[in-house]
Amino acid sequence: MSLKNTGAMCMVTVADANNVDGFKLVDLGNYFELDGKRVLVTSQENALKYGKQIDVPIYIRKRTE
Repeated sequence: MSLKNTGAMCMVTVADANNVDGFKLVDLGNYFELDGKRVLVTSQENALKYGKQIDVPIYIRKRTE
């Protein structure tokens, strides 16, 4: 299993009443290529909050403390 960083960021738009435009962009992380398919590697928190807006498989980044 080898992940190759594509250099493309995954951004989602979410409502934000505190912002002048009424929305904000959230960076979920970079897209990677795994066995010829595009996947997203992100945190568990981001996956739970925004995962329904993503149309590729999501891999959870291991949290280091």
